[in-house]
Amino acid sequence: MNYLFSNCRNLENINLTAFENTYIVSMSHMFENCKSLKQIDLSSFNLWDVRDIQFMFSGCSSLRYINFNNTSSSNIKYMNSLFFGCSSLTSINFGDFNTNKAINMSRMFYNCSSITYLNLNSFNTSKVERMDEMFYGCSSLKDLYILNFDGSSLINYTNMFKEANKNMTIYTKYEFFQYLNRSEIG
Repeated sequence: MNYLFSNCRNLENINLTAFENTYIVSMSHMFENCKSLKQIDLSSFNLWDVRDIQFMFSGCSSLRYINFNNTSSSNIKYMNSLFFGCSSLTSINFGDFNTNKAINMSRMFYNCSSITYLNLNSFNTSKVERMDEMFYGCSSLKDLYILNFDGSSLINYTNMFKEANKNMTIYTKYEFFQYLNRSEIG
């Protein structure tokens, strides 16, 4: 399913409720550069076998809302650049999105310049090795909830908050920041 709808520049809406995706292991670049896509509801989507969703919505510059609530996602490893360049994105409902096996979240929200609130409390990051540039360019982000973030496996977190809102409030545990060198996070 890699690149399935990639570069469908006039695609504005899509109904995936009857979409059969059992046994699919990769959905990377699936909606990449769907520049007219405004919202997408993945709440009925089965991501059970999926391991790779990197660049899934990259370049979807008109995308405003995504719903992942009730999406089974327990095998995903690669989430890097998932929302790269989604500059109109204002709301993401992750619900209980499972990230227990995730190892790469680099550039996940890169240049998501319209988002003001992110609740990532459901994320388990104990195996994540890369968070470099994760929130780069999130210039409107005011409230970031990362209470369960664990940095014990982090290898690269360079510029994690570079060009992000300097007045943002980050809700997290002290333990997460003990793994970070503040001069490297931006």
